[in-house]
Amino acid sequence: MQIIELTETQFKNYAKIHSSRHIYQTIEYANLMQTNGYDKLYLGFSDDNNNVMAATLILTYEQNKKKIGYAPGGFLIDFKNLELLKSFTSYLKKYLEQKKYVYLRLNPSCIYKIYNKKDKQIYFNDKLIETMKALGYNHLGFINSKQRFQAILRVNSNPSNIYRNFNYNIRNNITKSLLRAITIHKGDIQNIELFYNFMKQKSNDSLTYYQNYLKNFNSDDNKFEFYFAKIDPKIYINNYRYLLKKEQERNIHLNSLLQDSKRKTTASLINKKMTSDKKITSYNNEIVKATNLYKDYPDGLVLGTVGILRNNREVYFLFEASNLNFKRIYSSYLMKWEIMKKYMKEGFTIFNFGDVFPNRSKTNNPNYGLYLSKIAFNANIYEFPGEFDLVINKMLYKMFITFNVKKNKS
Repeated sequence: MQIIELTETQFKNYAKIHSSRHIYQTIEYANLMQTNGYDKLYLGFSDDNNNVMAATLILTYEQNKKKIGYAPGGFLIDFKNLELLKSFTSYLKKYLEQKKYVYLRLNPSCIYKIYNKKDKQIYFNDKLIETMKALGYNHLGFINSKQRFQAILRVNSNPSNIYRNFNYNIRNNITKSLLRAITIHKGDIQNIELFYNFMKQKSNDSLTYYQNYLKNFNSDDNKFEFYFAKIDPKIYINNYRYLLKKEQERNIHLNSLLQDSKRKTTASLINKKMTSDKKITSYNNEIVKATNLYKDYPDGLVLGTVGILRNNREVYFLFEASNLNFKRIYSSYLMKWEIMKKYMKEGFTIFNFGDVFPNRSKTNNPNYGLYLSKIAFNANIYEFPGEFDLVINKMLYKMFITFNVKKNKS
């Protein structure tokens, strides 16, 4: 057995079919990070018959002229195969030692715990962290760990059944978005600046940052895409005028029943009339909003955007921003649902709604609303084991860690 350097094509072919594949162990992500100053290295672990049993992308940077490695998302390996993991670790450590690395950092994408939407633990890989420690990996803990909790929906049914399991508020929001004549459009290189103009409201990342995503994630297997939600005020007005007319007719009928002296007035009839009154008020309010919108934007208005990364089995919702002047006309749920429907038809089964903060309690939690908006899609919360360091040079590693601790305290 040995560690071998893989060509870009060899690594791509291996990563494409591996059961643990994800967007961070891809040549596209390597090329993206190369624009940020990292060097890329593709390694494989082969047996005596030259069969590759594991592989990894290693991003390398230098600090004080010393090499530091990073394996984003961990290795492409079966972490449950302890003998394989042990052999791979041993050979990898020797290889990196020859290449003068100080340490290798990784954040394995293997699942540590799963919580359902009621925040009840339903899965626990209790041996994972201890196994990694026993193989010589230094667990960095959970405090500063990135991407530790993520809201993920795995689908195994048709879109109609998936939709029925969404939170009522999401379904109600999607229905309203459709009545408000909001439509979803896929963007391209011609309107990347429009996407950026939304994103710069909440991020300091440059236009080049998003252009690099578009440039590097541009293959059939791993692709960056962004979508816009646009509202058409004229159709918005007409939709609610139609609903108002129908409800007014119904309201007149209910009113006639209430005034019919020959008919007994029931609580059910009264409630129906009150509900109808509320609908009429609501529809009139929507018409007023739509009319005002039409006066200012007769040709329509883009309300928001969503950016995704997809590979050949999973969709990651990475970026999201909306027009702050129209926050109450919320289009994000409809955008996500339309994207999900599109890719469910193409066989995608995993939808990752992104990071969730460790504190998921309602009390004194400014991020609670964000958490609710993600689990509302019936997603579970996946907890990952955090970051580990594989120490290559103990003396230099100790110096690096000590220096960084002092630096953070100053």
